[in-house]
Amino acid sequence: MFFSCKKNIQGCTDSSACNYNAEANVDDSSCELPLANYDCENTCINDADADGVCDESEIEGCTDSLACNYSMLATDSDSSCEFAMTYYDCEGACLNDIDNDGSCDENEVMGCIDSLACNYSSLATESDESCEYVIEFFNCEGECVNDDDNDNVCNELEIEGCTSPGACNYFSLATDDDGTCEFPETFYN
Repeated sequence: MFFSCKKNIQGCTDSSACNYNAEANVDDSSCELPLANYDCENTCINDADADGVCDESEIEGCTDSLACNYSMLATDSDSSCEFAMTYYDCEGACLNDIDNDGSCDENEVMGCIDSLACNYSSLATESDESCEYVIEFFNCEGECVNDDDNDNVCNELEIEGCTSPGACNYFSLATDDDGTCEFPETFYN
């Protein structure tokens, strides 16, 4: 029979364990192995950006909490962040739109919004009640739409009659002479 005078020293006999005991000759199942990708000081073995997250565990994504596509799981920014336009939320809805017309209060443009008005503004989003309309028979420039004789009296407003002040039947409201003027005989009124 063989007898050993060597003393039994219990401990961790796995050289890759954090608590490896080089003097131990009997494994007592106490070995503590580091977590995958970490050393015994619980520091990443590979951490290129020194952010405390091992390279093997990094998750790329948007890391800005103000972005529409922010990812709570992302540990490394991949420059993919998307932000809402000024005055809008991430769904494209106005943050402030008191009249619910789809135009943000900060972007409202006051003006005439009736396309039939002379001073219609295609840029206006909110009516300021300034619309100006044509008067019947006139255009927006105040000119007659129909004025065949170019006398600045619209055809529809012409009044026929005798326009000669010396005629017996002179009609002061007449705008178009209808050829009916009657003049007195010489030396008579």
